[in-house]
Amino acid sequence: MTKRVIILRGVSGSGKSTVAQILFNCEELGTAYICSADKAFMDNGEYKFDVSKLEQAHADCFAEFVECLSKYSKIQTVIVDNTNLSNWEIAPYITYARYTKAEIEIMDVESGLSAEQLAKRNVHGVPLNSIKNMMARKEKLLPHWQKYVVKEE
Repeated sequence: MTKRVIILRGVSGSGKSTVAQILFNCEELGTAYICSADKAFMDNGEYKFDVSKLEQAHADCFAEFVECLSKYSKIQTVIVDNTNLSNWEIAPYITYARYTKAEIEIMDVESGLSAEQLAKRNVHGVPLNSIKNMMARKEKLLPHWQKYVVKEE
């Protein structure tokens, strides 16, 4: 059985986690799992961001991703719910997905909202200045990754 990897991209507040949950519940994708660095910041159902834990959070997220693709045969779709704004952030996921011969999809989650609206909307309390920085640093995908991009319908 070929597994599917869906990599979500977008700034905080754009709706990535909502899209991830919709995909997770989509019967057509089979048994799905959401890998997210945000899990490291959850404490009794409350999100508590700690920048000192960010590197470890992403390392744990990737380790979880590897396990989903290599160890758990019942998981058919792995959804990566991180900002993934830079090519270096996406590269390990694509590399490992290709290694395991998984189908890869990259989905840009674009809300069309302004930075001010995104700052008000995001559930993690990311401030306006950080949202603006995220928007400014979002890179175009490498040309050979364009084949993985799916358009929202």
